[in-house]
Amino acid sequence: MKHLVLIAGMYYPQPSPTGRCASRYVSLVKDKYRVDVIFIQSGSEKMYGKQVRGETLYGLCNWRLLTENWFAKRRMKTSHSILKSVYHAGVVAMKAAGRIQSVVFFPDNLRWYYKKSYAQLLKIHAENKIDVVLTVNSPFSAHLAGKAFKNAFPEVRWVTYTVDPYYLSSRIGKKFFGKNAGKSLHAEQEVLSHADINLLSEEIFENGKGLYASFKAKTFPLPYLMPSNDMQTDSLLFNHNKINLVYAGRFYKDIRNPEYLLKAFLGTKNKDLILHLYAASDCEELIDKCVRMSSGRIVRHELVAQDEIMRVINSADVLVSVGNSAPEFKPSKTFEYVSSGKPIIGIYKNKLQDTTLNLYPLAVQIDEDSSSVEEGSMLMENFSLRSKGKNADAEEIEHIYSKHFPTYIKKILNSAMEQ
Repeated sequence: MKHLVLIAGMYYPQPSPTGRCASRYVSLVKDKYRVDVIFIQSGSEKMYGKQVRGETLYGLCNWRLLTENWFAKRRMKTSHSILKSVYHAGVVAMKAAGRIQSVVFFPDNLRWYYKKSYAQLLKIHAENKIDVVLTVNSPFSAHLAGKAFKNAFPEVRWVTYTVDPYYLSSRIGKKFFGKNAGKSLHAEQEVLSHADINLLSEEIFENGKGLYASFKAKTFPLPYLMPSNDMQTDSLLFNHNKINLVYAGRFYKDIRNPEYLLKAFLGTKNKDLILHLYAASDCEELIDKCVRMSSGRIVRHELVAQDEIMRVINSADVLVSVGNSAPEFKPSKTFEYVSSGKPIIGIYKNKLQDTTLNLYPLAVQIDEDSSSVEEGSMLMENFSLRSKGKNADAEEIEHIYSKHFPTYIKKILNSAMEQ
C-alpha cells in the first residue's frame, strides 16, 4: 500500500471547513494509501502519532494558539460576566499578537507551522517512504512545506488543493495592505507552479484564473464532496415543541458576517422559533449582545466534533446558511446541509446567490442587500413555519448533485495522485 501524507490546517477534533473537505477527500483513497495527517492542533489534547479513523495524526501547535484556545474555552464555559470579559480580552490580545505577526513574518502568523510541518515531513519520510504529499490551503504554510519537501525529494508526487487562496484571503491575521497584494499573488503562483498537480475549488477555478494562467495544464477543478449521512438524530438535543433553526459553521467579520441573520431572527414574532448557533467566530461581542436580547430564543452552544455536528444538523427543523461576500469563497457547509434533506434558509449579499441552493428543492434565499431586516424576518418566519417536518428526497438529491458524489470525485483524486 502506498503512503500519503496530508498537510492541512485545523483538522481534528474541531476541523475548519477546509479541514473537513480534506478529510472527506482522503477517505476516498484509503483503499490505495496509508494516510498520515499533519495539522494544527485545535484542542488541549495532544494528538501526535495517534490512530483515528485509520489515519495517523500529528498535531502541531505553538504558544500563541495554545494560549488563545485556553482563553476561548474558558470564555465559553463561564457564565460570570466579569470573567467572560477577562477571557474575551485574552482572546483579543492573542489575536492582536497574531495580526502583528502576520505583518512582520512571511507568509503570516503561521510561519512556525511551515517550519514544523516540513520538519515533520522529513521525520515521517525517514521512517516510512512517502509516495504522495497532499497540501491544503488554508493555511498557505501547508503549501510552503510541500514545496520545500518537493525540492528536497523531487521523486515524491506533490498535489495541492486550494479552497482559500493566500492572495485573496480576507481573514484576520492574513490581511495584506494594497501595496503587498501583488507580492502575495506572486508568492502563491511561485509555490503552485512547482507542484505536480493543482486542484482548486470550483469557485477558485472559475473566478481566480489569474492565479494559475501560467500553469493551467496541470490545474483542475475539484468539486466539494457530498458527505455521507447516516441520518442519525438525537431527540434530546432540542425541544421539538419548538421550531429549531440551526446554524453550524464559522462567522467572519469580513466575509461571513452574522449581523443580518441575528437581527432578522430577533425580528421574528413567533416565540416558538429558536435559533441554535454552533459557531466559531471573530464576532463574539455582536453574538453575545444578540443572545442577551433574544430572551432565550438564540442559544449559543459549545463547538462539537464533526460526527456530532451531523447529528445536530439531522435533528434540526430548519438549517441556516450565511454566504460569503466574495465569489471565490463558498461555504462547504452547504453540502452537509443538503445531505440532510432538511429545509434550508440561505442569506447572501453582493448578488452572490448560492448556486448550489438554487438547485435544492427545499430552500429559500434572502438577499440582505435588497431585503430589509423586517422583510428578512418575515421570510425566515414564514418559511420555517411552512417547512417544519418536510424533507427533500435522497434520490432526487443524488440526481441533482451527481458530480459531488464519491464515484466522480474519486476518479479525479486517483488521477492526480498517480505517478
